[in-house]
Amino acid sequence: MKDFTPQALPLPPQQDDKKKIGWPAYGFGLLTLVVVVFLALGTLLIPFSLFQPPKGIKVEGNRVLSEKELITLLGLEENESWFNLDAYVLSQRLMQQPWVAEALVHKAPGAYLHLWVRERQATAFLRRGNEILLLGDERMILPYRNHPQGWDLPILTLPPSLKLTPGDKLDAFYWSQLKRVLAALDEVKVIEPGSLSEILLTNPLNPILVTQPHGIRVILGDGDYPAKLNRLKRALPQINKRARNIKSVDLRNFQGPAITFE
Repeated sequence: MKDFTPQALPLPPQQDDKKKIGWPAYGFGLLTLVVVVFLALGTLLIPFSLFQPPKGIKVEGNRVLSEKELITLLGLEENESWFNLDAYVLSQRLMQQPWVAEALVHKAPGAYLHLWVRERQATAFLRRGNEILLLGDERMILPYRNHPQGWDLPILTLPPSLKLTPGDKLDAFYWSQLKRVLAALDEVKVIEPGSLSEILLTNPLNPILVTQPHGIRVILGDGDYPAKLNRLKRALPQINKRARNIKSVDLRNFQGPAITFE
């Protein structure tokens, strides 16, 4: 019979506990150290530039307001860092200027600021006594500013008792009357924009148009403005013949214009 006595198995060869470190391992460790050093230097150098004041400010979209005025509106303090600036807060500061309808401030890379604004469109001069302002879209009362090409706008004369403050909105009733008159003038091409010098709304229920160069007063009365301007259009050949001697044309009579001579 065979002997099934367990026999000792051969042991695997023993290895040294100490691993030998070759050149590839040294190279990898050195490369890692270099990367860490560069990252550390980068984190020290980049914030230093960001904590300085903005390097430059670019302004876009302005036609009436100057770049200097818009930059002043930002309210930047001396040596205020680019990093600490809040773009939303800066945009809201620009919106405090009545001429600014929309504003967007962007913090651009490299510690720069970009400003974009949309200015309001002026509709008419506002005159109350000797005070001259401008009326913009959305009923906004605007402080007077020069325009590079000059303003070609009618004058809107309002009651002296009406309060006009830049940044406030014109009374909704006067605004509605003005829009109705302007819409009728746009529909019925009888008075060219350049020939309209003044819109009198001292009595808002009886708007009066003053034309140039002869200063003829066109009395509209209240409502139905397109029909009344069509009456004026039909009588225009007769009016043009004696325009120098005409003081006013009253359109309130549905039978036809009533002409008053000097």
